[in-house]
Amino acid sequence: MYVDVLVGLQWGDEGKGKVVHVLAQEYDIVARFQGGPNAGHTIFPDASDQPLILHHIPSGIVHPHTIAFLGAGMVIDPIILREELRRLEERGIPWQNRIIIDARAHLILPTHRLLDRLSEQAKGARRIGSTLRGIGPVHMDKTGRNGLPIGIAHTRDFHNQYAYLRDKHLRLAKAIHPEAFAQTQANHPGIDPAEEQQWFAAIHDLLDSIQIVNGPYWLDTHLNRHQHRILVEGAQGTLLDNLFGTYPYVTSSRTLATAVCAELGIHFRMIRHVYGVAKAYVTRVGEGPFPTECALPDQEWLREKGGEYGSTTGRPRRCGWLDLVALRYAVMLNAVHGLFLTKIDVLSGRESLPLAIAYQHKTSGKQSREFPVHLQEWLPIYEECPGWDRLFVAPQTLHPSVRQYIQRIEEATGVPVLALSTGPEKEAWMPLRELASLPAQSGIF
Repeated sequence: MYVDVLVGLQWGDEGKGKVVHVLAQEYDIVARFQGGPNAGHTIFPDASDQPLILHHIPSGIVHPHTIAFLGAGMVIDPIILREELRRLEERGIPWQNRIIIDARAHLILPTHRLLDRLSEQAKGARRIGSTLRGIGPVHMDKTGRNGLPIGIAHTRDFHNQYAYLRDKHLRLAKAIHPEAFAQTQANHPGIDPAEEQQWFAAIHDLLDSIQIVNGPYWLDTHLNRHQHRILVEGAQGTLLDNLFGTYPYVTSSRTLATAVCAELGIHFRMIRHVYGVAKAYVTRVGEGPFPTECALPDQEWLREKGGEYGSTTGRPRRCGWLDLVALRYAVMLNAVHGLFLTKIDVLSGRESLPLAIAYQHKTSGKQSREFPVHLQEWLPIYEECPGWDRLFVAPQTLHPSVRQYIQRIEEATGVPVLALSTGPEKEAWMPLRELASLPAQSGIF
């Protein structure tokens, strides 16, 4: 019937998993179009206070009527995916016959992770802050036409193709960082047989339990014949896009809504709405420029109040004030119809809140409201917005300063804020506008 897309508008960790958890009730299929185990979407699927962290599987899987689709643009670590399935079972979430994988999604080998780690070590001070999950190397193989799509795992030649790629990786690892590579070979020349055996066992389990399909045909059937509604869930965030993000401190895939059609294999006319998710402030994991990063006391305040530690890596996130220039840029790139604003409750308790409204060049003093190509050469220009001591002055009545903060975001981006997330739980959700009020547009790209 139609496809709606939800993408992150910052450097990831915007709370996409929570928003998908809320929205997916109204959809038949929730799909991922890119990323892999470098994503970490945290949700609270039941009355317990125990979070569920998903890396490959879309957050909509917690709703018993939805199908989770892992698209061709994804890269998959079979060991991590199998562990996700185990965690779903432990939480009483049935997944059998509800997870579909496109045969074109590429596999992450154990040696991809080795390459990732040695490459990051070899860069030294120029490291980018990789999650070390093998994402960059598997994309290098994919674009170099050496990768292993999961669809060939059942063929007779699969083991030979695996061995060829593994041995190529080992030669490359030795060239990248000879000393570190020699240390990895001390106990197991080549690769640990136990790790390799675990990898193949996970592949076997996935092939036995999950349907592998020709993705474009499967999606076309469900859209046009079954008239299903699909929500596409992005991973990472706009500012980590491989082309339009803060290169080279980016991920290895395209994170924009415009990549959905190419990575899933659907026609652009099927897209109805694009939703964007942003925090009421900004965080970043890893290296790279971050103009609105706070000074230490404010950064620690935001990190502790917001629980800002990576769900995939556990690393403390860098924290900063909301950057309206970057947010406007992300809205423009994705043709966003409306925003979901998360973690606005974290900002309660300050007399004022800085908002970055423009940039100034460090050398020339030139001012600009464009998001620059070389971000590290620019400084933010702030305006102050009144703070608030509590979100609500009465039940479901927002504090006037909160409304002013939201209004300033809407003015800067040109799109409405549709709802607020006021906590990690699904119930901590405040709609501001009916989604049905958005103009239905087909083929927005």
